Amino acid sequence: MLHKKGFTLLEIVIVIGILLMLMTIIFSSVRIANDSLRAKTHQEIYTQLLSASRRARDGAYNSDWGLYFSNDPITHEAESLTLYAGENYATRDTQYDLVTEIDSSIIFSNITLVDVNPFTGNGNEVTFEAFSGDPHQVGSMTLTTGTRQTIISLDSTGVPLITYVQ
Repeated sequence: MLHKKGFTLLEIVIVIGILLMLMTIIFSSVRIANDSLRAKTHQEIYTQLLSASRRARDGAYNSDWGLYFSNDPITHEAESLTLYAGENYATRDTQYDLVTEIDSSIIFSNITLVDVNPFTGNGNEVTFEAFSGDPHQVGSMTLTTGTRQTIISLDSTGVPLITYVQ
C-alpha cells in the first residue's frame, strides 16, 4: 500500500476555516476592548464636566469650578483631566485639584472652546460660574479613538451633550 505525503484539500480548507474563526474572535475582542475604553473615557469626561458644574452651582468653597483638558501639544494625545477651583486654570487654587489620568490612545483631535466675555481661558478648559453654573466657555471638543469619534459640546446652559460619530 502506497501512502502519499502531504495534506488533502479538505484538511487545508478545515485549517483555514479554523484560522479565520480564531482571527475573527481576536479582532472582535480588540474592537470590543477599544469601544469599552472609548466609552469609559468619554463617560469620565462627561462625569467630570457635570461634577465641575455641580460644584459651581453648589458654591463649593465659594468658588467657580472647571475642568482642564491636558494633552500633548503636537500629537494631541490625551494626558489628564484636572477638576479645579478658580476662575480659570491658570489662577486656580491648586489645593482643590483632582487629576484623572487618561489613556493616551484618546486623541483630543479638535477643541474649540470659546471664552464668553469677560472670562478668559487657554482654550483647553471649561469653567462654571459659582452659584449659577453658567459656563465661562462654550463650544465643543472632538475625541478620537482609532477610527471612532465622539463630540462633546457645551452651550450656554452648561449641560454637556455627547454625540457618538461612527
